Amino acid sequence: MKSKIFLCPTFLSLGLRGSSPVVSSCSAQVLILFLAKRTFGYQKKNGKKVLERSDDNRLSLTYKELESLGISQKRATRSIDELLAKGFIEIVNAGGLFEKDKALYALGGCPRIAEG
Repeated sequence: MKSKIFLCPTFLSLGLRGSSPVVSSCSAQVLILFLAKRTFGYQKKNGKKVLERSDDNRLSLTYKELESLGISQKRATRSIDELLAKGFIEIVNAGGLFEKDKALYALGGCPRIAEG
């Protein structure tokens, strides 16, 4: 994702009442935490080293991690719901089938960047 995501109208609407069925004051912070979870590695392409993502766009961010940063489960749920509703993230695996089955998310994009 490019830095212009932070200037798109959808990003700027995070946490604003009426902009989504569910909003949270910490949605922007949770999105930034998702972005920070990306991993990168160097790949050889045409004889040059190129920095590329190596996480297959499968990211986890648990309630336990968020709670350790001061975000309660209730606020985390509202934040994730808002990010899903606005297209910033998608569910890859809902998780929860057993204790170690974490939810996995994929980064979407800012839906309004293409609109201008």
